[in-house]
Amino acid sequence: MQKKRVAVLDIGSSKMTAFIGERGVNKTFIIKGFKEIEYSGYVGGEFLNLAETTDVIKQLAVSLKTSSPDTEKIFVGVPAGFTRNIVRDAQISFNKKRKITEKEVYALYERGYKDEIIGCSVINRSPILFELDDFRKTPDAMGEFSSTLKGRISYILCIDYFTKTIRSALAEIGFDDVEFVSVALAEAMYLIAPEQRDRLALLVDVGYIASTFMLVQGDGILYQRSFDYGGGFITAGLTERFDADFDVAEKLKRKVTLSIDASSDDVYEVINGDECVYFNKNKVKTTILSSLDKLAEEIDTCFKNTRINIPEYLPLLITGGGVCFLRGAKEHLSNRLNVIVDTVSPNIPLYDTPINSSYLSVLNLALEQQ
Repeated sequence: MQKKRVAVLDIGSSKMTAFIGERGVNKTFIIKGFKEIEYSGYVGGEFLNLAETTDVIKQLAVSLKTSSPDTEKIFVGVPAGFTRNIVRDAQISFNKKRKITEKEVYALYERGYKDEIIGCSVINRSPILFELDDFRKTPDAMGEFSSTLKGRISYILCIDYFTKTIRSALAEIGFDDVEFVSVALAEAMYLIAPEQRDRLALLVDVGYIASTFMLVQGDGILYQRSFDYGGGFITAGLTERFDADFDVAEKLKRKVTLSIDASSDDVYEVINGDECVYFNKNKVKTTILSSLDKLAEEIDTCFKNTRINIPEYLPLLITGGGVCFLRGAKEHLSNRLNVIVDTVSPNIPLYDTPINSSYLSVLNLALEQQ
């Protein structure tokens, strides 16, 4: 039997990724035709350079067609900055007890969201929890018998500006069948174990320009907030402090260990072409900690905006390529936020780093929905 195969386009805040993927053994993936291109990114729900964005999408679409000419459908990962998350309670009743199937669950989804928000369309619907006629709450009602079905449902809407931009660019290369999936939901479902989600879970994807905070329960997102701050702002801070080239500042950032107490004369050495550039370790540390403090402030705002009593013991999971590689960052964030902070990444050999979380999560959700 031929394996299920999907084409994926993941839109990050500093780069786009496209590839063909299928399931491997033991929950692994087989990835073919992988291509990644950097671009200007997006801020505030808009692409910074629309012409460049569409050009990069077309380049990636051509690479997908080259890798798999018979592929007609493509799954596109939508960043949280282009989405809205709405949570609604819904209920449906039956004449008598019946077995709950997909039909009843979909009917509940339809009952829960009937509004039409101008400029947005629903791309994902998923349950936070269900309640049966015996008042029993469950994350999965399929197969249960009940005369009523209540549910708290998470709806993720994508702004039409995003979908129109992507569809238009892909159509020029021959991709007319496009399905959009929320990156935030995909990461929550893939990176966090079901038993952990059933209680409550916190996840932050810190990207290069944009980041996303998620409060997750069951198979849905209770609260989501995207904010324009990430690892690129740390690099920008180093550039400004030391009047250094951006590439040099990026190399410097990747040398830093924040837990080390350096002497006043200790320096980092960065090779820039034919010369070596030196930076005082204490000044570098102070600059980076200042940027991490700003990130902590954004995350703290998210905590407050949830308006939910979050248990103190609940860990804050961090993924993405923004700060996870920065040694000592999670410890500093933990101290500032007064919560346990840990990193999370795909549990797959060769891909088990946080920078791969986004596109592999989209692949996982695409394969489930295909």
